[in-house]
Amino acid sequence: MSRTVFARQCDPSNSVISWSLTSEFAGVDSHFPAMLLPAPPPVVPAGAPVTTQMQQWRRDGAVIHYTTAIIEMVPVEGGSPEPRIIFEGEVTVEAGPVVVHANRVVVDESRGIASAEGEVRLTDPDAEIEADKMELDYRNQIGSANNARLRAATVTISAETIEFSPGVQIARNASFYLARHSRPPVFFTAKTITVRGGEVVTADGISLNAYGLRLGPYPRVSFRLDNREESIKLPEIDFDQGKFGLAWSGAFLISQRGLFSFNAVARPGETTRSNARIDFDLSSSGHGQFGRRSPLGERADSGYFNQITVRTPEEEESAFTTERFTIGVGTSFNEPTVGRPFDENRVSRPWFIEAYRHQQVGALSTRLSLAIEQIRPRPTASSVERGVVQFTALAPRFDFGGVESQIRADLFGITGGESYGWARFEAGLFARPFDGITMGVAKVFSTTTGTPDFSFDGLYSRDAWHFRADYDRGPYTLRYLAKYDERLGGWYDQEYEFALVADVFEPFIQYRRFPGIFQFGVRLRLNEFRDVLRRRTAEAGS
Repeated sequence: MSRTVFARQCDPSNSVISWSLTSEFAGVDSHFPAMLLPAPPPVVPAGAPVTTQMQQWRRDGAVIHYTTAIIEMVPVEGGSPEPRIIFEGEVTVEAGPVVVHANRVVVDESRGIASAEGEVRLTDPDAEIEADKMELDYRNQIGSANNARLRAATVTISAETIEFSPGVQIARNASFYLARHSRPPVFFTAKTITVRGGEVVTADGISLNAYGLRLGPYPRVSFRLDNREESIKLPEIDFDQGKFGLAWSGAFLISQRGLFSFNAVARPGETTRSNARIDFDLSSSGHGQFGRRSPLGERADSGYFNQITVRTPEEEESAFTTERFTIGVGTSFNEPTVGRPFDENRVSRPWFIEAYRHQQVGALSTRLSLAIEQIRPRPTASSVERGVVQFTALAPRFDFGGVESQIRADLFGITGGESYGWARFEAGLFARPFDGITMGVAKVFSTTTGTPDFSFDGLYSRDAWHFRADYDRGPYTLRYLAKYDERLGGWYDQEYEFALVADVFEPFIQYRRFPGIFQFGVRLRLNEFRDVLRRRTAEAGS
């Protein structure tokens, strides 16, 4: 096995020998992983002085920073020797958003393995991994990390080893806790935690450890990461319009493309409200989000200038670009309408069929729902069979020197009993003058045609100004939304939210004057971690 130490510059007096060695490596350069070895190194003959100045290679956006490097020619049975290159001295590998820091990085072409040792730290936009050693079989995309700690979103997983291959990640002898730094007094341990295909997490030999008390181990626990479904919930206390009741809801996948969901609310002295439906995913990937848009819900409910629950203009845009193409059938009884000139509290749809789709049309992001339904405003009223269409188009944003636009149009139409429709247009501007502060204003105007079947088919506000301000920096969140409509007597709606992040928990207060919602509680910030796991493992397996 030959061994060569190289620095950044070649010695001109030994150019013949240097060229000979460089030519020997030229044939194997294409086999090196682009992330770890972007180009063959310049070579000096053995015995040449080694510099300690920081060196770097650049190629195709990848950069390796190192102090020294050693090339060893490794014999290969039945073939030519292949190089093993050892980078040492505060090595940093940069490949796009991925950065690896280590004391030593070794690329062994004879085995197709790259390894990093000594204070290893890998970071990317989603997560950070610290380990004593990482090893990657870059030909088969199989790897492992020893004595590793993974931090992603609000979750930390410590494990004896973390192993990964296309579509599968396994943590062995692991502990799992909701904190980004030191382990809290409440945490989980498991013999193995396995994530497969971005959809299912399985924990074997799992135990709950709380203040020194250990509960378990349980043989196996599994749950889905697929955010298209929710587990069946336990009944819970419900409070609305000054009355307490009992609510029960749930949703679960009946197949990869089918979702069953239900909801029921019972209060003393009132008829039970209930609905049930089955939706089928018709997207080409089979992994689209299930969509639904009830004609009884709020108008422009996904708008940044329309609901305090929509946190940013980017969240509104994301709601339109998420893949959705579904068809659903269902039934509902005694449901309330939301945000209408005259709300009804006992609207029933004995049957309905709905189709829902998000699609990009040129530069516009669109959302369309079509429904055929039988509907009545109250139990004593006559039913009407009709068709309903709802359409929204969101325009691309334009930047006017730090002030950005937010423009959308909403259309609604019915036919069957009567013919009626309205068009609602919204044009807004927002700016971020300081870090964490967003301020904006929007003008809303509308037009109608025809005669509605019921009073709740119309718009509540038809010509208004909406004002929005947000402060979201560090652990603090403050949001405020106000709406002014002279026809409704002035300021008809004021909404606010206050939240304070306390590690993985987020206490919050939220108030919406119209349509009359007040909530407070504590949110457990796990959704982001679930989304990271699902996206990364699904991408690896594709």
